Amino acid sequence: AEAGSLSLGELVAPELRERVRGLAGVLGPGPHEPWNARVQQTAWEYAREWVQARREEAQEVRRGIEVLAASPAFAESDVRPARADLEVLDDALAACDLAAGARAGLEALLGAVADPVPLLAAAGRTGALARFLRVELRAFETAVEYASHPDLVIPDGPELPRLAALRREALEVAGQVLALAAEDRAREAFSALERFRQAYAAAYEEAHRAFYAAAGDEVARSVRSSPAYQALAALAEVGAAAVPDDRVKVDRALAASTVEPCRRRVESELAWRPVCGCGFHLGDRPPALDAAALVTMAARGVAEHLEELGREETRARLQRAADDLASLDRSETASDLQRLLAVAAAPDRAEPVALVHLLRPELRATLREVLSGRQLVVRRDLAQLREDLIGRRYPRRRLLELVQAWIDGSGAGEPPPERAFVEVVDSGEAAAGAARPAAEDEPATAAFLRARWPRLAGELPEHRPSDAFWLAAWWRDRPARPDWVPPGLAADEELAAAARAAAEDPAAGRDLAELDARIGPRTLLGDQVEGALDLAARDGAGLAGALLAERLLRHPVRLAASALVRRLGADLQLVERVPAGALDRLASEHALLDPRELRSLALLLEAGGCLARLERRLAGLTVPELVQEVYPECLAPVADLVSQAELALAGTSLVDADAVAAFASAAGRLRHAAETVFESAAASGFAGCLRVWEVAAEVIEPLLSEHGRVAVLVVDAMRADLWLRLRDVLWKALPERRLGERWAVVPAPTRTAEAMASLFLGRAVPEGSLAAGDPVPPFPGLGYAARLLAGADRDGEAQRLRDLWGSGPPLSVAVATGVDERLHHTPVELAGLLDEAVAALSRRVVPTLQTLPPQVPLVVLADHGFRENPAWGREARYAHGGLSLEESVVPVAVLTRAGTPRR
Repeated sequence: AEAGSLSLGELVAPELRERVRGLAGVLGPGPHEPWNARVQQTAWEYAREWVQARREEAQEVRRGIEVLAASPAFAESDVRPARADLEVLDDALAACDLAAGARAGLEALLGAVADPVPLLAAAGRTGALARFLRVELRAFETAVEYASHPDLVIPDGPELPRLAALRREALEVAGQVLALAAEDRAREAFSALERFRQAYAAAYEEAHRAFYAAAGDEVARSVRSSPAYQALAALAEVGAAAVPDDRVKVDRALAASTVEPCRRRVESELAWRPVCGCGFHLGDRPPALDAAALVTMAARGVAEHLEELGREETRARLQRAADDLASLDRSETASDLQRLLAVAAAPDRAEPVALVHLLRPELRATLREVLSGRQLVVRRDLAQLREDLIGRRYPRRRLLELVQAWIDGSGAGEPPPERAFVEVVDSGEAAAGAARPAAEDEPATAAFLRARWPRLAGELPEHRPSDAFWLAAWWRDRPARPDWVPPGLAADEELAAAARAAAEDPAAGRDLAELDARIGPRTLLGDQVEGALDLAARDGAGLAGALLAERLLRHPVRLAASALVRRLGADLQLVERVPAGALDRLASEHALLDPRELRSLALLLEAGGCLARLERRLAGLTVPELVQEVYPECLAPVADLVSQAELALAGTSLVDADAVAAFASAAGRLRHAAETVFESAAASGFAGCLRVWEVAAEVIEPLLSEHGRVAVLVVDAMRADLWLRLRDVLWKALPERRLGERWAVVPAPTRTAEAMASLFLGRAVPEGSLAAGDPVPPFPGLGYAARLLAGADRDGEAQRLRDLWGSGPPLSVAVATGVDERLHHTPVELAGLLDEAVAALSRRVVPTLQTLPPQVPLVVLADHGFRENPAWGREARYAHGGLSLEESVVPVAVLTRAGTPRR
């Protein structure tokens, strides 16, 4: 009556309704009597929700079991009860059609459940297990990993038996966590692990505190405060000579026997890993320090130092120094030095305490100066200063420089020490009334001219005849000649021939070299030479002509070279004004130039030629042309060349640093223009270029099909200029192979993880798409057996690398990681970094390629490059990860057996 009208068959069959009472938890709280259409509909809605929830829990448990299979923390766990519960649930849940009507759905459910007790029990256990897997699994894995961490060491011994027992108990309970979680008792496993962690942390903190308390530096301080050590330190500061038992040896022994205190908060360190960051493990013992042996070593070192001071040659030098000190009324220091000589005569009887008091700072400084070869009293000849000063005019700054150079004795070794005394003598006093130097004192250039060109010799002035001759030869056709250079001499027709012949004469050439050394940017003569050249008014051809025409002096070459480099930064096509081989000809024909002095200029001209070719091709340049031709040939070598030129400035370079900086700035502007063209293609995915993930299909797979085996050398972070250097090394090491070269693009991010994964997997790998630490096998898509040797250029890997090349699988892949590891930590200049990288690869990788069979092709490539960090100074000097030509364009070279000998 309550349900209204009924039709035949709309209610569940009476024989199935008897099972409703046992499934009250599934069909709702009831009451289920009297059974009518409304009660039946309500029960079916409850049942649908229950079935849906149990299906989701069962799916969570299945996924959780798959996760457990990959975790070592659950390797011993028994999952059979959980699988049995899932089977019971699956039998009942599979019969339910949630889209069916109330009568059909309930009859299917009631018909599938003959006994509700096992079903409800399995559902309860599965639900508890699903909650554990969903909420507490990660925390439990972390707790188990902590207890089973390989760095968690519990040493054997009677003092820690309870800790080892707690660990065993915790890991045993952890192995039963699935059964406990099914019964909603997972907290018991958590509690066991936490009890062990707290006990371990307490034991570790106590042992850590005891270790550093025992390893303090009290004993080390006692050694350093001993008289023997203090005497050894004082003698070491003198630096008399190298002895076997020196202060460095004692300090190293002290350092090896003491431990720097750990200032970390141990409780914070143990919160996330079972070992403090200092590296202390349970069971570690502090190093033992034998203080008596170290004091004995220090005393032995004192005796050895005194023996060195007592040697005959050293004793004679010290005795002369004592005499000089006495003559200078420094009697106290002279007396101390005499007492030290007496002690050095019998080093075995020396008292360390007395020696410490004797070696006062004043005596130590005197010993250091005498034993380094300096004199306490130096003599200077006033005649030499008079020759440079009388009858001439100097700016005040230059006059002070000349007097200081005379006092320092320039050209006669190191300057005297600050506390030295200068004794002034005058060798020209006796000859003050002499009219002219004797013939044997005549300058070499004048003597040469008198013998070969007597007419020119007659025109030489009496004062500085050699300087007058060489300056007249240089100023022959130039304006603003100094007044003291005779005009007749400069206009003589034989002057040029005489200058060429005199430059080849060794004695006259020394006169020219001495004059050249006095002509510089801070001298009056240097200013006059610069004014005569008038380089600012010359065009590019005039600058090149002034540089290449010079044959006598260095300073004009220095001025013209720096001006040419500065002008080259504004007009790159000027490089064509310097013909090939012109600098070599200049170095060979110049009277004084060393080819090394022109190295910076030659490097910058080579870089300018590259940039000039780039400048001509920038208009209308496409990205494929830039990647395959223009960047490798025209732009990639420039940074290396400029860096080499900057390094050459530290030697005898004739190009100044400001000129090199101006050229580098101009190179940076052109590089920025090329980068703009390159970056414009990023949105299209660098269409038309070989992408790094296409190397496997386009380069390696055809070689495998043809030869059956390919060797691949991946040099991590090898950018283009490094390859240009390494290419020559491989060319010489493997002369029987033919080289083919292509260039690939590595889109951002150009980090090792993503770039290497893209290369191996044959597809783009976006940033962050790889899980940390996931290994990527080499070229799995090619379907060939492969072997990977990472860190092939590290210590001890040479034999494994030779075995890989000689008898490896069809795909033998070696990754040299030294370049990438070096660039993230080194502050050296680019040229120095490339030198180090090529030297390491030449020493550790290239020789092993001799074991590669000649019929096996070799592919050499990189995963990315690197660039100089704009934030260098606050961060590392070199970095990679972004999008730039230096980071993104990498070489792909193939070396195959040539049919004919290669030229």
